[in-house]
Amino acid sequence: MKAPVLLFILFFFLLIVTRANCAMKDTYICFIKKGKCRHECHDFEKPIGFCTKLNANCCL
Repeated sequence: MKAPVLLFILFFFLLIVTRANCAMKDTYICFIKKGKCRHECHDFEKPIGFCTKLNANCCL
């Protein structure tokens, strides 16, 4: 009984981690480029990408 429950929890955890990793990839790239994720860039900033997790633009 313990093995099927353990496998189910492991599979569920791996599914969540993989999905979060793909969603955060663009946000991490923006952070590495020292940009900020904002819904609207300020006048002096230019959009250089997209922050997937926050549904915003990466402004630099």
